[in-house]
Amino acid sequence: MTLLPQINPVALKELRQLMRARLIVWGMVVLPIVLLGATGIVLAAEMHDLSPAEISFGKGLGTGPLVAVSAITGLVSCGAIPLFAAIKTILETGKDRLGLEFTTTLTPAQIVSGKITAVAIVSAIAVAIAMPFFVLSYLMRGVDLATTVVTPISLLAGSIAMFSVGLLPSCARRPVPIRITLLLLIYFLMPTMGTGIAEILSIGGGMWMRSSSPTTPASIATTVFVFIAVIAYCRAQAAAELAPPHLDGMRPLRITHAALFVASALTILMEWQPWVLIWFCVALMILLRAAYYPTTLTRGAALHAPKSTFMRVLAFPFATGSVPSMVFANVMLAIVTVAAAIGCIGRPADDLEGFIAFVFEFGGILTIAGCAGRALLRNHRKIAAAIGKIVLGYIVIANALTIVAETDAFDRYAFRPLPCNIDGLMHATMQHYLFAFIIAMCAIALLVVTAVCEFREFRKP
Repeated sequence: MTLLPQINPVALKELRQLMRARLIVWGMVVLPIVLLGATGIVLAAEMHDLSPAEISFGKGLGTGPLVAVSAITGLVSCGAIPLFAAIKTILETGKDRLGLEFTTTLTPAQIVSGKITAVAIVSAIAVAIAMPFFVLSYLMRGVDLATTVVTPISLLAGSIAMFSVGLLPSCARRPVPIRITLLLLIYFLMPTMGTGIAEILSIGGGMWMRSSSPTTPASIATTVFVFIAVIAYCRAQAAAELAPPHLDGMRPLRITHAALFVASALTILMEWQPWVLIWFCVALMILLRAAYYPTTLTRGAALHAPKSTFMRVLAFPFATGSVPSMVFANVMLAIVTVAAAIGCIGRPADDLEGFIAFVFEFGGILTIAGCAGRALLRNHRKIAAAIGKIVLGYIVIANALTIVAETDAFDRYAFRPLPCNIDGLMHATMQHYLFAFIIAMCAIALLVVTAVCEFREFRKP
C-alpha cells in the first residue's frame, strides 16, 4: 500500500520530452528577458511627459505592464506550448509509428490525461516565470489584487483548454498533414468562433449574458463548470479516437455525455443558461461525429437489445451507432429549445427566433448529413465518408465569409443570409428563421425514416 498516489507514467514521459525540447528550453530562457524588456518599454511610454509627483501619487502605472505581460504570457502558455505538444502528439500517433496504447496496459483515457497533465505543468512553469511581473504591476498601482490573481490562473486554465481542444484533431484517425492542418485551423478560428458564439448568445440585448453579474458566486461556479466540461468532453473524445480496435472506445464518451447532462442539469439551481448551452454544444458534437463518422449498429447492441418492443424503443437512442446517437442528440436539442422558449417568456421575440435558427440550422444540416452518410454506408462507403467532410467544409467556408462580411465588398454580394452563417443570424434573423424551419423539417423527416430502417436491425438474431 502506497501513501502517495502514483504519477501517470505518460505524464512523466511527456514532461521529460517537453523539457528536453530545445524550443521549450530556449523559450523558458528568453521569456523573462522578453517580459522584462516589454515591461520596461511600456513603463517608459507611460511615464513619458509625466512629472515625478504624477508618477509617485497619480492613479498608478500598473495597467500597461499587466496588459503587456498577460499578452506575452498568453501567447506562450495558451498558444506556443499547447500547439507544440499537440503537434508532438500528431507525430507520435502517425501510421508509421507503433502507438503507445498498443504496447502498455494503460487505457486511452489515462494516456490522454497524462498528456494534459504534462502540458499543464509546463504551462504552470511559464506562468510562474511571469508572476514577478504580475506582482510588479500590482505594486505600481492601478490594478486591483483580484485581477492580479485571476489573470495568471485564467492563462493557465486557457492553456489546458486549448490543448484539450487541440487533442481532437491530434488524435483523429487521419493522415498527419490533414491533422496538422485541422489543428492550425482550430487555433486560428477558435477566437473568432468564441466571439461569434458569444454574440449569438446575446441576441436581442443579451438574454444569455445579462442574467447575473460576472462577479457573482453563481457566475463563477458556472464558468468553472463549463471549463471542466470542455476538458472532460475533449478528453473522452480523444480517448475514443485512440482506442484500439479490441476496446469499446465509445464507452468513455457515452459515460462523459451522461455525466455532463446530469451535472449540467444541476446548474439550474444557479443559472439555467449554462445548462442549456452545455446540452446544446454536446448535442451538436454528437451530430458532428455522426455526420463525420457514419457507423452502423454494433452486433452486440443488436443482439443484446430488450425483447419487448416498447423497451427497445426506449433503449434505441442509447445504442452504439450513428442513427441512435442522432436520435438522442435531437431529443436533447428539442429539450433545449423548450427550455429556451420558457426562458424567453417576457423577453423580446428576437431572442427566441435567433436561438431557434441557430439550433435548427446547425443541428438540422448535421442530421441530414448523418442520415445520408448512414444510408450510403453499406454500398457507397467512400461517398458516405465524404458527406460529413463536405458539410463541415461548407460550415467552415460559410463562417469564414462571416469574418470578412463586415467589409463593404462582401456585404454587397449578400453573403450574410447563407444558412449556417453566424453573422447572418444577427443581421437577417427572420430569413434564417425560414432557413431553420425548412432544414429542421427535412432533417426530422429523414431522421424518422432512417431510424425506422435502423430499428429493424435492432434485436435481430
